[in-house]
Amino acid sequence: MKITFTSLKEQDIQFFKEKLRNFNLKFFNETIDKIPLEEIQDTEILSIFVFDRLDEKLILKLKKLKLIITRSAGVDHIDIEYCKKRGIKIAHMPAYSPKSIAEHTLAMILTLTRKLKKIGKNLEKMDYSQSEDIIGVDLDELSIGIIGTGKIGSWTAKLCKYLGMKVYAFDLVESEELKEMGIEYLDLDTILKIADIISLHVPYTPQTHHLINKERINKMKKGA
Repeated sequence: MKITFTSLKEQDIQFFKEKLRNFNLKFFNETIDKIPLEEIQDTEILSIFVFDRLDEKLILKLKKLKLIITRSAGVDHIDIEYCKKRGIKIAHMPAYSPKSIAEHTLAMILTLTRKLKKIGKNLEKMDYSQSEDIIGVDLDELSIGIIGTGKIGSWTAKLCKYLGMKVYAFDLVESEELKEMGIEYLDLDTILKIADIISLHVPYTPQTHHLINKERINKMKKGA
């Protein structure tokens, strides 16, 4: 079985060599569009990352391809419909580091509410003035709308709730655990009208494309 890895970090190569020692392996640091076709055209399993774009034109040239594994939660970088026609299976990592992503979301929220970018620039200039444009706001004075309460969205909602924020949620499938914590599920348009912050945690699909469009932005709370 021939397996090709693309967009791989050097420190990860040894791990795969040890775990898959009985397979024919190829490793590339580059994204797939930078790799000569002759190096990968006989691969049967392809392990990629989000920066590898697999469209019909490229997949068509991989005649022996049977399985695509993306080391990510999202799969929007793969032409799924064409893979279905070819009978090529696709695997992904839906539980890929949800806590890390949720914590990064919280860091972005704090960057905005505590004006950290502005303060950082001031400090670089040794400007220690207490101007009004760096005055922040306490999180427990704010409300947040979590759109999508899968693993990442749920953990984000919990972090915000623990910090005293009023948390609203929207998802087609409601989490009983979140509701027991006092997190209220509402329809999307209502959340847009009342939330100070909107945080999106949905997969990119044709159904979620432009989920937040001009019409919905106009419905958002003033100052959100």
